[in-house]
Amino acid sequence: MNGRNITRQLLLPAAMLFGAAAAVAQPQAAGRWEGVAAVPGAPLTIVVDLAPDGAGWAGAVTLPGRVAKGVAVDGLRVDADGVAFGLAAAMRFSPDPQPRITLRWRTDGALEGELMQAGHVAPLLLRRTGDAQLDRAPAATPLAPAMAGVWRGRFELGGYPRDLTLTLERDAATGAGRGEMLIVGRRTTKLPVDHIVQSAGFITLTHLASELRIEGRWRDGVIDGAFVQGPFESPLTLRRDGGAVR
Repeated sequence: MNGRNITRQLLLPAAMLFGAAAAVAQPQAAGRWEGVAAVPGAPLTIVVDLAPDGAGWAGAVTLPGRVAKGVAVDGLRVDADGVAFGLAAAMRFSPDPQPRITLRWRTDGALEGELMQAGHVAPLLLRRTGDAQLDRAPAATPLAPAMAGVWRGRFELGGYPRDLTLTLERDAATGAGRGEMLIVGRRTTKLPVDHIVQSAGFITLTHLASELRIEGRWRDGVIDGAFVQGPFESPLTLRRDGGAVR
């Protein structure tokens, strides 16, 4: 047996052992992850929930002490290299570029990386603390023909009045609904309605990215309910242009 064959025989078991070790060390992304971003002068506690969602992943972030609890992340990537996602909804008042977290797997199973916000970078280490706690939105439902149209109302948030115009459309073939919220106050905000759940006499209209929603009872051309965003809730009554449609 020549030296080359001996070397090959010695290397093969080592390669097999390395492969087995790598398989054992495959990271487990699903769960609740907690840590603190080392923002100078203002450490930021971050809680991230990750769970499989069909062929992909779903994720949400909670920032204790801020108006962000279980807010959906954007641009989520989970793979053998690590985890990355954006915080546009959770930190919606941050200046551009939008805040983002990028993490890499450590050999001990933790996730290590950085929070990037407004051109600044803060080190971040997350460790798994338990199972994911994701609140999944109920399945969307068709929109009743009586709901299609333009609805108008006013609510108060943070001591300032805001005018809201809600426009809803219904696909005649499928019954699926879509719409838009136009909020005018100290500034003007336009958001799509991308999730609608309607039952007999009750409706919830949501902009998923910011978890902003309108919910209430509807009857005879009136939605009587509330405008909700995070922990903030304000009474809201919307009236349909032209009154009720039967």
